[in-house]
Amino acid sequence: MKELKQIESGLMAQGVNPLLLYKPINPTKPTKVIPGILKEHQAFLVEAIIIHYAEYHNYPTPRELHEYSKKTVPLALCHRVWKVQPFLEVLYSRGLPAVESLTVRREDPHVVTSIQLSEALEPRQLLALSVMTDTTQRLTLETRLRRAGISKSEWQNWMRNKKFRAKFENIARETFIRSQSMIDLQLASGALEGKLDFIKYYNEVSGRHDPNKQAKVEVRAVLAAVVEIITRNVTDPETLNRISSEMQLQLQALDL
Repeated sequence: MKELKQIESGLMAQGVNPLLLYKPINPTKPTKVIPGILKEHQAFLVEAIIIHYAEYHNYPTPRELHEYSKKTVPLALCHRVWKVQPFLEVLYSRGLPAVESLTVRREDPHVVTSIQLSEALEPRQLLALSVMTDTTQRLTLETRLRRAGISKSEWQNWMRNKKFRAKFENIARETFIRSQSMIDLQLASGALEGKLDFIKYYNEVSGRHDPNKQAKVEVRAVLAAVVEIITRNVTDPETLNRISSEMQLQLQALDL
C-alpha cells in the first residue's frame, strides 16, 4: 500500500490539491471537536480519508487508516470512528459522500471490514451537472464552472469518479438524442431557404451525394486501368499473381 504522502504527491503532480479540493463547505464554522478522540488523531484521520478518497474514490478501511498513520493512531479508534455520527458529519462538512452501510466481522461487531458509500450524488455535483449540460446557454467552460460554484480542478477530479462521469455521459447522450430531431429540422429549413452550405450538407446526410463515395469510384477506375495496362505488358504468370495479390492488399487498406 502506498504511503499517504506518496498519494498526496501524485495528486499534486496532477494539479489536484485534495485538502483544498475538499475544504470546509462553511469555512467560518470551526471544526467540531469530538469527545473521546484526541484532536491530533481526529485531524489526521480526516486528512487521511480526504487524500485516500481523492485518489481512489472510496473510503479507506480501518486497517488502511492505521497503516497510513504508521500505527500511531490506535487500530481500535480507526474502527470506531465509522460508527461515530459527529465524526461522519465532519467528513460531510468537507464535501465527502455519505456512508450508506458498514460491513462488520460476524464474530466481532466492533471490527469494520468495509465501508459502503451512498450511490447518490452530492447536491453540489447535481447542481454542477445541470449547469455543465445546459445547452440553452452558450457559455465557456470557465463561466459554467463559476456559475456552478466549483473550481476547474474540482470538476476534473469529479470526472475521474466513474459514477459521476457515467451520469454526465448519460445526460450528454440523452441531450444529443433529444436535440437530433431539432437539428434535422434546422438543416432542412436552411436547405429550403436555398442556402448552398445547408443544401450540400443535407444531400450528404441524406445519402443523395457522397463526395467520398465518388472519389472511391474514381480511384477504382484508375486502378482498373493500371491493372489492364500491366496485364497487356507483363506475360509472366508468377509476376502477374504477385502484382494482383499486392493490389488486393492495397485496395483493402484503402477500403476501396
